[in-house]
Amino acid sequence: MAFIGEFSVDPESIPEAQDLPEKTSVVLEIATAERKETTNEDGRKSVRISLRAVSPDLVGSNSAFATLWVTEQYRGKPHKSFAQFLRTLGLPYTTQASDLKGLRFVGQVAKDPKNADFTQVVEVSAKA
Repeated sequence: MAFIGEFSVDPESIPEAQDLPEKTSVVLEIATAERKETTNEDGRKSVRISLRAVSPDLVGSNSAFATLWVTEQYRGKPHKSFAQFLRTLGLPYTTQASDLKGLRFVGQVAKDPKNADFTQVVEVSAKA
């Protein structure tokens, strides 16, 4: 038995998370959505919504992440642009990050090419 933080647990008893199927349409549910804002050294503001989604059909699977940019307006694809995400899912433009928790949509995921430990949303196609 070992300690992880203040918890006494056998590290070998912790199961591996099941991978979400890549490049296959699955139902994803938004577990967390957070509005983030940064200002660069030139004073330009960057606003985005960070999402963490899980598959309700694959209990115990890993999470998929997405960053929806508010400043892209209509130019980006729905898995990158907040405006296109809302438009694709038929949601009003007044929708806020806090309104997204629990929302289900059909999308596809893939491993992040920069970090294989993370899975990212690579397509958003419809409301589930």
